[in-house]
Amino acid sequence: MRVAHRSVNAKRALQIVGAVLAAAASIVSGILPSFESVTTDSSGHETITTQSLLQVQGPAFLVVLLIPVVVTLIPLFLRGRAWIVASVIVAALLVAFAIAGALSIGGFYLPAAVIETVATFFPVRGNRRTS
Repeated sequence: MRVAHRSVNAKRALQIVGAVLAAAASIVSGILPSFESVTTDSSGHETITTQSLLQVQGPAFLVVLLIPVVVTLIPLFLRGRAWIVASVIVAALLVAFAIAGALSIGGFYLPAAVIETVATFFPVRGNRRTS
């Protein structure tokens, strides 16, 4: 009985790293205190509160935070030409997401965008040496 063996080449390994970085970016940007408000009462006492993105925007914003994660996972389930095409599309989408959100959460996704872009330049199969 033959067992199917799926090898992980450098391209796929980088895509896995990109997906992990995108997930980490979503978690960090969602829970990191990023909003600060200052209130002053009538006696002059100031109260400073900090809130995370999810506290301010609500749980529906999880959909926005999960988009880059889901996008980076797509190529991991594909093979052949579809994998190559999806890899390029994913890299472009992540770069676009990072640029579009540069003034807010986009910067968190820049490492994942860089890794996914680098992965597009790796060959699908490793170089085989013939002796």
